[in-house]
Amino acid sequence: MQGLLEPATFEVNPGQDEILKSCYEELAEFGFSLEPFGARTYLVRAVPGLLADSWAGMLRELLDSLSGETRSHWEEKIVASIACHGAVRSGQALSDDEMRELVRQLEQAANPHTCPHGRPTIIHLSSGQLEKEFGRS
Repeated sequence: MQGLLEPATFEVNPGQDEILKSCYEELAEFGFSLEPFGARTYLVRAVPGLLADSWAGMLRELLDSLSGETRSHWEEKIVASIACHGAVRSGQALSDDEMRELVRQLEQAANPHTCPHGRPTIIHLSSGQLEKEFGRS
């Protein structure tokens, strides 16, 4: 959980408001500190640490995606959404220590071969494929 320096307001549409009221406790478990602040407006005091800069878009997308889901799948959707939006992006610079830690965490994951959406996180290149890419075959 990362506290915001200043609370932010977050306005939602009627459908998102209904979902947000229903999954309020689940969001709190994952680091969101939200409180009602008028009609369909919430005051956000803290967000998951991974989402410090991108929480608003992620939360809006999540609320939209939860509207068609059964409540039993909400926790999984919340976790996947936080993981996806908090992920290292292509071209993002990392220090050597950050890269080592990322690989260490990936090695400990229950399913290290794909992201929550099923895209690969690891690929296998044979010696022959590497030689071909470097013009050695």
